[in-house]
Amino acid sequence: MWWKPEAGPAGGAPDRTFDFVVSNPPYVSEAKPELVQRQVRDYEPHVAVFSGPTGLEIYRRLIPQARTRLKTGGWLVMEIGYSLEAEVSALLTPPEWSDLRVHPDLQGIPRVLAARAAALALPEPKSTALRTSK
Repeated sequence: MWWKPEAGPAGGAPDRTFDFVVSNPPYVSEAKPELVQRQVRDYEPHVAVFSGPTGLEIYRRLIPQARTRLKTGGWLVMEIGYSLEAEVSALLTPPEWSDLRVHPDLQGIPRVLAARAAALALPEPKSTALRTSK
């Protein structure tokens, strides 16, 4: 695991929420190493560049985990790989996410996705109707 949460009360997850989660995750498919510049491929740690067979593995874990830690209205901001805009955007859907934004890099390639944590529906309260006896 490349990220380890700090322990919260009773050793569980920390009881905190955040306004922003910002990530530059590895996003290159292990099946497409030719997409990476040789200098990066030869000298960067493998786990810093390659995400898994499709390139989406980290996003599939990161997005739901980030939602549990973001305040309502908080932002998840992530760098995305070349040609991953549609696939990653599909993971940021209502009702959990809103206000999806895509920002290009200097070459005009979609490079950053940002989405706002939407208000989560609360479960319906149990009936507290009082019984009356006759």
